[in-house]
Amino acid sequence: ASASDTVSFVLTVENVNDVPEIDVLSYPGTVDEDMEKTFQFIPLDVDSDNNTLSVTVASLDINLVPSDSIIIEPTGTIISGDTVTVTLNPALDQFGTTSIMLEIMDDDLATLSRDLTFTVNNVNDAPVVGDIGAQQTWEDQPLQITLNVTDPENNYDDITIWADVSENEGIVSLNTNANNVLTDDVLILTPVPNAVGTATIWVFADDGEPENSDSDTMYFDLTIMDVNDLPTITGLSGGGEMTGLEDSEQELFVIPLDDDPQDLLTLSITTDNPALFPDGSITIDPLTALSGVERHIIFDPGSNQYGSAVVMISVSDGSETITEQILSTVTSVPDAPLITPVSAHSTVQGEIYSTTIIAMDPEGDNFTFELVYGEFSPEGMVIDSLSGVITWLPTMDDVSSDPYTIKVQAVDSFFYTSQMLYELTVKVNNT
Repeated sequence: ASASDTVSFVLTVENVNDVPEIDVLSYPGTVDEDMEKTFQFIPLDVDSDNNTLSVTVASLDINLVPSDSIIIEPTGTIISGDTVTVTLNPALDQFGTTSIMLEIMDDDLATLSRDLTFTVNNVNDAPVVGDIGAQQTWEDQPLQITLNVTDPENNYDDITIWADVSENEGIVSLNTNANNVLTDDVLILTPVPNAVGTATIWVFADDGEPENSDSDTMYFDLTIMDVNDLPTITGLSGGGEMTGLEDSEQELFVIPLDDDPQDLLTLSITTDNPALFPDGSITIDPLTALSGVERHIIFDPGSNQYGSAVVMISVSDGSETITEQILSTVTSVPDAPLITPVSAHSTVQGEIYSTTIIAMDPEGDNFTFELVYGEFSPEGMVIDSLSGVITWLPTMDDVSSDPYTIKVQAVDSFFYTSQMLYELTVKVNNT
């Protein structure tokens, strides 16, 4: 026969802290340059008394993925089984491979780490053309602008810069070739001669890479400010001289010009010989007009005047005045003597009639007096050829209510002749 005995005892299983675990739900592994990526994991701890965990996420290469670019949600202490979301935001323009280290730690400082490889793929960065803002220059004054073109991955020599005018292209030219390509980073803006206004210009750059090679287009306005242009005068006589004859008009046609086509141009004329050209003897038609309008100038010398005068012809655009000068010569033309008129009067029969004719020659030439007979000047009337004294003894036969017409002429040494008529009535002598 067999026998047994039963013994009872207590077995105590003491707690041994378990290392937490990490369950990575999604992990991208790679991302393109300048893009961010998000992944999730669940920290776990089988020890029910250690259900709060500390989570740390760090990058081995902080130049590629800086510490402050890693965002963990939720923040602070995490409960075992919570889903943790991590956002990785690589540094701008950086690429390469690093390790993303996940670490969880429980209250007993038990720690688990996971090392995840993270690759940032190189993506070509387009060049950047720095904005230069609105620009100004003066009329006919070129402007040079050094463009600020940057590219983090390409040498400047690999970059091509295009530029052109998109609005008001007729007022400015650029230092580009037929394909609108600049030779370097200096943009030269050359205003078209005498052009003013505002043009819009665009600039962009290309680094030659297969993808993402073009920069954003940079636009700016160029304002060409007006500079007053001096007017000019065309049509002045060759050699700066003009000639004419005494007592005859001279004509001159000139055209004032101004590169500012909107300016009204006013012509004015002065001379240094007011005797030859007194006030009012020079007329201009039209006096004021736009550039390119022909002006008709008439010079009417003073009566019996001759000689030379410096003529100053000025044109003003309201701001500036220019003056050209010519020499006007008026050639003397022999003039007949000038006889002072004698008014009608009377004499009596039987008494000697006497009167003196007064004359002068404008050139100072010698001259003589003559009476014209026939239907004029009665018989017996005589005139002294030098003194001009007329004498006559009228008789009773000469008495009449109808006057005689006396005709006197003066003849100079060049046979230029002038004549003068006056009436003479013979009355009865009642004394």
